[in-house]
Amino acid sequence: MDDKKSAIEQYVRRRYAEEPFLTHILHIVRPPNKADSERECVSFVEVNAASIATNRIGIFSFRPSESFPYYFQVAEVTPREFEKIQNDRALLPEDWDLDRAEFFQRS
Repeated sequence: MDDKKSAIEQYVRRRYAEEPFLTHILHIVRPPNKADSERECVSFVEVNAASIATNRIGIFSFRPSESFPYYFQVAEVTPREFEKIQNDRALLPEDWDLDRAEFFQRS
């Protein structure tokens, strides 16, 4: 298993352990971008039943750390907001393709 895939799986396990109301996490598999290769960014959509709906999708960016060695972005949404995203993909950044997402459901 490669380092990035392992880091993603560890991140998902940790998030489910920390957040009891997360229903699922999507890892957005984005095409490689040569201009961004030194600062590769991993993107997640976290569906959290305890989140407060804001009627806008906020994306939070984080720097690499010991617990996750990549730049990453997270869009935390309610289940209802996630339904809206599924029907209107324009609510997410253009390169966040849900059809290519890796789906992690709470086990």
